[in-house]
Amino acid sequence: PSGRIASSLCWIDNGLLLFGGRTNPSTPLGDLWYFDLDSHSWVDLTSNSSATTAASGVSTSACPSPRWSSSFQSMGARVAVLFGGRNSTSEFGDCWSLHFAKESLTATWSCLYDNTNSIYNAEPSPGPLFRACLLPLCPSNSLPHSTHDSFLLLGGSSSLPRASSPSHSLFHFKLSKRQWSTLPSAHFDLQNCRVSSLFSAL
Repeated sequence: PSGRIASSLCWIDNGLLLFGGRTNPSTPLGDLWYFDLDSHSWVDLTSNSSATTAASGVSTSACPSPRWSSSFQSMGARVAVLFGGRNSTSEFGDCWSLHFAKESLTATWSCLYDNTNSIYNAEPSPGPLFRACLLPLCPSNSLPHSTHDSFLLLGGSSSLPRASSPSHSLFHFKLSKRQWSTLPSAHFDLQNCRVSSLFSAL
């Protein structure tokens, strides 16, 4: 990959997936790379990316638009989730799944949620955010190498001028339903969340 900052990196199938970033303050990247820890080599997956048939009303773009500071996490079993991010003029609130096939070195994007579509206006959602924390939820009875069906999203920022006042809302997303819900924050001390907050699984 070319030199960059603010890219998104996640672990998947004994390797690392790298998406996007920026080369300067105004040039976002939209390329996708895989680092194989067995061979210690990078593979450019950008030309091997495709899109699945999207659900009605969901964006049919082939892949996420170029951006930086997205939330990117493995959901297990060769599936990763990408949320939000920004470019030089705006922030994003869309959510994508990525299915990775190591044998063929191909990746398939699927848009799970498009916040710009009017059918979602009545639903609670985080809205456009960048640098938010994304934590996959693993059921206690899940099998090894299974795919998680939901995640939590916390923190992040909605615009650079408001970076000193980051989001302190906690959201839950269900992949199979393509649906957001809000979680009560009464039992969480979220008022002091920072833009680049960190989540770690226990």
